[in-house]
Amino acid sequence: MLYTIAATSSIPVGLLSAAIALIGIIISLAIAIYGDDIRSACRRPKLCLTLPDECGEWTVLGGGDPAIYFHGLVQNTTPSRVAHAVELFVTECIVTPSGAKPIKQPLPCPLPIQARRKFNGERHNQVDIGATPYAYDLFRCWSTKELKLLLNCDYPNNFRPILKGAGAISVVIQALGINASSNKVFVTVEWDGVFPQERSGLSPNLKICHKTT
Repeated sequence: MLYTIAATSSIPVGLLSAAIALIGIIISLAIAIYGDDIRSACRRPKLCLTLPDECGEWTVLGGGDPAIYFHGLVQNTTPSRVAHAVELFVTECIVTPSGAKPIKQPLPCPLPIQARRKFNGERHNQVDIGATPYAYDLFRCWSTKELKLLLNCDYPNNFRPILKGAGAISVVIQALGINASSNKVFVTVEWDGVFPQERSGLSPNLKICHKTT
């Protein structure tokens, strides 16, 4: 024998319909007012930070001295979604002089590095990144026996990211924008203090390595 149990609601059907209609109106208003923000949060640009030239870029400075630049490159892997006001920041820095213990340089805040569009001379502070990637000068090694971290700001007190002679500089870098952020990259440049003579491939006495986190 089958028994049927009828469930009845104490809420009038008309009141329930009105409540559902009100909820629909509220959702519609929220989408109308905050739709762009909601879509932006769901469709954030994706930035990728890499080191494209581990061998460095050879150049000659204004005074005739040779130098080697090491770069970072920020690309938008979703170019249809523009990343706004992007900057590359150094969030940590460790200097290890030759034969000495590592020294962690105090940072009062993340320190910016200036952008160069496609490695040419056009320089920017904050950039919008769509289909065009931006390059950044991270380090410069001089023939005058100096290795320097290149920043787009004055050095804070007690911060001197320069090696003279030999050692290593390590930094953690990340690209941050209003609506996007990149992966973090741990970069180390090691140097024995002798300026390389060979331009092909990595020189054994000046090398850069990195790890993505």
